[in-house]
Amino acid sequence: MEDSILVKTLGDIHPIRVIGFFLEHPVHQFNVSTLSEYLNLSRDTVKKDLDIYEEMGYLVRTSERGPYKLKLSNRMVHILIRCSMEMAQVQTGTGDIMTKQVPSPYSELPCIPTRTIIAGA
Repeated sequence: MEDSILVKTLGDIHPIRVIGFFLEHPVHQFNVSTLSEYLNLSRDTVKKDLDIYEEMGYLVRTSERGPYKLKLSNRMVHILIRCSMEMAQVQTGTGDIMTKQVPSPYSELPCIPTRTIIAGA
């Protein structure tokens, strides 16, 4: 399976692989076993990442023990989808986001990379 745009851009670490997979399949539902197989990660690793993203509100389960899906009502999920779409365009050379606005279903949301500076760090 080809790496997601987030993995290509931000690096091949398991939390990025998990959320990147969901961002590239925003309307699909996946269980732990399926994700483990697709991402070539252990079930325990996938489960830990899913629990973190569920706690953050990025993912929801469709039933108590059921598959996970993106929580499309979460504003941060919209921003992540838009950012990954724009990263893909820049990487494939199909658009320059600095000079050209590309219509998308999330066009009202900004994709502004930020850097937080922590005092004393």
